[in-house]
Amino acid sequence: MVGKERSSKYPDYTGELYAIYILKEYQGNGLGKLLVKPIIKELQQKNLCSI
Repeated sequence: MVGKERSSKYPDYTGELYAIYILKEYQGNGLGKLLVKPIIKELQQKNLCSI
């Protein structure tokens, strides 16, 4: 899930990925990167990311 940065501790960041969990047997295979790419797009669509 993504949305606005919640803690206000990071003024340079307006959005955040709240959590991502990958089972140990799937870690280290690039799955996290594949999951983060659409998350970045979603943050950009919500104007919460400047990448």
